[in-house]
Amino acid sequence: MRSSSMARSDISARLSTYRKRFNTGHGNISPRSCFRGGQPTNCRVNKHVLGEALGGHSVGLWFVPTADSTSIEAKLIGELQPPWNRQGIS
Repeated sequence: MRSSSMARSDISARLSTYRKRFNTGHGNISPRSCFRGGQPTNCRVNKHVLGEALGGHSVGLWFVPTADSTSIEAKLIGELQPPWNRQGIS
């Protein structure tokens, strides 16, 4: 029982990190982020999301609890080959 509760705690911490990463990065971009020394990835992704929305397309975002986010992210990028990805993972 103790390990299960520790696993839930770890997953909760990771979700909190992703929420913070999204809400303070991709989801809330200040103008200074788009200049030299800023956060070009956040600005680029935001531009693509805005373009999709303005084009009448639906954009979805899911947060899924997992203890293995790094390998899941790599697998999704490898399988889907998203055109916005610039990590070079294929």
